[in-house]
Amino acid sequence: MGNIRRRGYLPHIESPGRPYMLTYRRHAQRTVDLGRSGPAHLIENTLLCRQRVDYDLFAWCVMPDHVHLVLLPLRGLRLPDILKYIKGYSARRINRSLGRTGSLWQEETYDSIIHSDRQRDEAVEYVVSNPVRAGLCARVDDWRWSSAGYVAQIHRGLYGPWQWP
Repeated sequence: MGNIRRRGYLPHIESPGRPYMLTYRRHAQRTVDLGRSGPAHLIENTLLCRQRVDYDLFAWCVMPDHVHLVLLPLRGLRLPDILKYIKGYSARRINRSLGRTGSLWQEETYDSIIHSDRQRDEAVEYVVSNPVRAGLCARVDDWRWSSAGYVAQIHRGLYGPWQWP
């Protein structure tokens, strides 16, 4: 099955070779809107920087107060190490851009193991549909700060040196 680790209130199960669906939130007292272009762009760059090196990123979405990911760790890397990089690096960059210091992200991350291709596809659909369900846009590719919006921007010739997926 996998290894169970505890950190904070939630148990976390690790299963090498399996993808995960993850959600992490900003601290409630932090007033930064992650869905604005500055912070969202920094989060996006952090996620894409290690894509295909440390993890395969199936889907992602930056919402105003949280981030969703569907990813598969690569090279035997452990999920806590990947999250430490993503959360730590993005927090430092966002804080620097806003002239702030301190924790940006809540310590806990909600994670679940994906056991099948069907589950992975459902998780991807959930992640990219999140802005539509929240009333932030009408279509999944209208939300710029998600993998669906990113791909739409590339197809329109408006964004990015990255090749996706």
